Amino acid sequence: MSVSLALVVLLGLFADYLKLPGLIVGILCGPYVLNLMQPELMKVSADFRMVALIIILLRAGLELRRNTLNRIGRPAALLF
Repeated sequence: MSVSLALVVLLGLFADYLKLPGLIVGILCGPYVLNLMQPELMKVSADFRMVALIIILLRAGLELRRNTLNRIGRPAALLF
């Protein structure tokens, strides 16, 4: 499983270097095209997606500034 994970990460970095979207790497490495990922990695992919979502939300939350929150906070709260 670690070899598959390392391969996906390296191909993702290479695609980023070439300015390609990471989605293309995911599709190519996935079970429908080249099948480079082992089945065990496919079983834990939901956990990896959850970790990625947590990182994205944390980065977005840490980039908030107080004046931005005061400016858009009320309209954002009214959306709920």
